[in-house]
Amino acid sequence: MDNKTITDTQIQDLIQCAKTALNKPRTTIDFRHRKRNYILQSQQYADLKFTLYYRQNTLDEEDYSVGLLVSFPDGADLTLIRFNGSSHIHPNRLENTEIEWKPHIHIATERYIALQCKAEGYAEETNAYQTVDEALQYALKYCNISGINLQSTDPQLDLL
Repeated sequence: MDNKTITDTQIQDLIQCAKTALNKPRTTIDFRHRKRNYILQSQQYADLKFTLYYRQNTLDEEDYSVGLLVSFPDGADLTLIRFNGSSHIHPNRLENTEIEWKPHIHIATERYIALQCKAEGYAEETNAYQTVDEALQYALKYCNISGINLQSTDPQLDLL
């Protein structure tokens, strides 16, 4: 499996396989974004590295992203899924549709990869979350991630 020939079934399997957080990252501020990267491990895919990233614009609470990235042994990275806020209009270029000012979920697809578009260029509108903290909580469940405690003093960001 690699980032150029991956199928929709393999993408879904990577998203939904059990993963555990290995680190307790610190929050960093880079330009206008609060950031954290969680390193994840999957016993099912021991040769792959997973990262859950958390980004929140410090000036616009609607501008956020929580994403799951996989790194392949050859060094190539692929964002499998990304949970975005409502800060922008998202065009689904191949479908010629738009999501206007709503939270949405980007999903990597075989079709977008084959056509050399941005792998996770396709998105679907969602009502599953309205804030970055809710997006993180939703991502943990959707992507089968354990080891991140949502009940601490920094609820979204601490490990168990």
